[in-house]
Amino acid sequence: MKPTVFTSSTIDASRGTFLTSWRPYALITLAVLLLFGHTVFFPNFTYLDDYYMIVEYQHLLTDPAHLLNAFTEDVFHRHQGGMYYRPLLTWTFILDASLGGSHPAVYHVSNILYHLLTCFLLMVFFKELGLSRVFAFGSSFFFALHPAVTQVVVWIPGRNESLLSLFILLSLIALMRFHSTHRLRWLGAHLTCFAFALLTKESALMLLPLSMLFIGARVNAGVKPLTAHYVLAALGWFFILLYWHYAREAAMILRISDYSSAFASLWQNAWTLIPFLGTIVWPWNLFTVAAAEDLSLLPGLSVAIVFMAVFFSAKEKNWTFFFLGACWFIVFLLPTLYRHPEALYHMRFFEHRIYLSFIGLLLMAGSISAEQNWKRLLPFLKPGFAVLCVALAGLTYRHSFSFSNAMMFSEQTARTSPRNTYYHLEISMMELPDSLRTTLHFSKRTVSPGEYYRKLSGIEEDMRSVLVQDASDIDARLGLGAVYFAMGRLTSAEEELQTILSGQPKNAVAQYNLGVLYYHGHFEKLAEQHWLNTLELDPLSKETYRNLCYLYYRWEDFPDALRYAEHSISLGAPVPEELLAELREKANEQALQH
Repeated sequence: MKPTVFTSSTIDASRGTFLTSWRPYALITLAVLLLFGHTVFFPNFTYLDDYYMIVEYQHLLTDPAHLLNAFTEDVFHRHQGGMYYRPLLTWTFILDASLGGSHPAVYHVSNILYHLLTCFLLMVFFKELGLSRVFAFGSSFFFALHPAVTQVVVWIPGRNESLLSLFILLSLIALMRFHSTHRLRWLGAHLTCFAFALLTKESALMLLPLSMLFIGARVNAGVKPLTAHYVLAALGWFFILLYWHYAREAAMILRISDYSSAFASLWQNAWTLIPFLGTIVWPWNLFTVAAAEDLSLLPGLSVAIVFMAVFFSAKEKNWTFFFLGACWFIVFLLPTLYRHPEALYHMRFFEHRIYLSFIGLLLMAGSISAEQNWKRLLPFLKPGFAVLCVALAGLTYRHSFSFSNAMMFSEQTARTSPRNTYYHLEISMMELPDSLRTTLHFSKRTVSPGEYYRKLSGIEEDMRSVLVQDASDIDARLGLGAVYFAMGRLTSAEEELQTILSGQPKNAVAQYNLGVLYYHGHFEKLAEQHWLNTLELDPLSKETYRNLCYLYYRWEDFPDALRYAEHSISLGAPVPEELLAELREKANEQALQH
């Protein structure tokens, strides 16, 4: 018998046949395709993990033997010292590589598919809990198009969250059906999906305490378990955890050696649960990747206060759903806040990590029945929900372009989290007019990240003030472009430099700086063109010769790389002797081959 409800207070308010047929799934599919279908045509990577996972290791992904090797290394193909044991994520990349090589399109198609499946399962999950079909469909539709899920769907490595959510939902659906029917096939499905979840992401460990809470809620609702069956479940959990532990050890993943420091790390970062909460309810300024200093508590605190007021003022409420939803939100998000002491990066907070925890908030929302509490508002709920979904869909569509290439991604990250030092660049890479050399002569290696940001912000304000008075001041615009570049705001820097070239196409400094910008934005062909333009305008630009040497070396065009290296040296810009010797050797080899 299919389980009905945890409590008899929930009702099914659906009318007609719409919510009992294929139509809800079709509508969700249509919404997802309209919102994210265009991402299939994004021709570039963001160069935050995706390029390095897919293109750099394409030779591994297209090797059938790597299906087994994926279980002996971390997700970045390190055979020791890795941090992330996620072989099923690697398997999905292997599947995509077999279909489309290293072109991003097939990977984007897969991301959309995994998100769709998760939305379908979310609707099934809520109905399995006994929530009304109206709520199950509405919340799944809301989840499908919400801006906070954008990074999971559009950023290729973000699929790890949708895969994890998919297996978590499947596992809990199977567990609830096993609890109600006592059929061992459902126990087998639950344990299989739990194993798959563990092989997808480490935070799947939190499924165990959550499963026990769901079992307890079922028992509290009067659905009696068979003790022998739950002994089997416990044994299954134990052996899966044992296998996972030893497989992870064999892959030489870094251990948590000091649990006291691990808990201290979680405690130190636990406050960021509040900004993540605000991200879901107020998704107007999504941050992609943020530094702690740029996260705001106010939206999350206001959301928490309003929701608690609504919940406690409601006459009819489901405490079980509220408690389970709150636990879900916390247990799946909290482990992502841990930073291993051997990690070489500053703590950063990724927007996509909210994906699975989002479901917990939806479950908390399901603890309040609008039909039972605010009957007078029911006529306004449907149009209000439609307007809200349209607004969110617009934000989601716009936000999706933040992941279209490395420059757009860097721009969005730097705008929303200017203190994220990962995207700060050396301002000294830019050529500057003499009037600005003294002002902009500092390095991020010689000052603290906070001081570097403050210096850049002050100079930005000064340059903008000059341009307000005289928009034709080329030096100020060059300075502003250099500051934006150093902040990581690459598209803003591009705009300033292109403005110069629209009036002065023969400005060699702007041509050179655009080349530097495009190189760091991973548009190397554009970088080459602007550096060649620079040499036409200024044949003595020694840094341009050296940059072209490095660029052609990267492209394995060794004769041209050697030619530009020799020009660079003759003008006083040295090239490492080891590189010069290698270029001569390989240039001779290529000459003999031709």
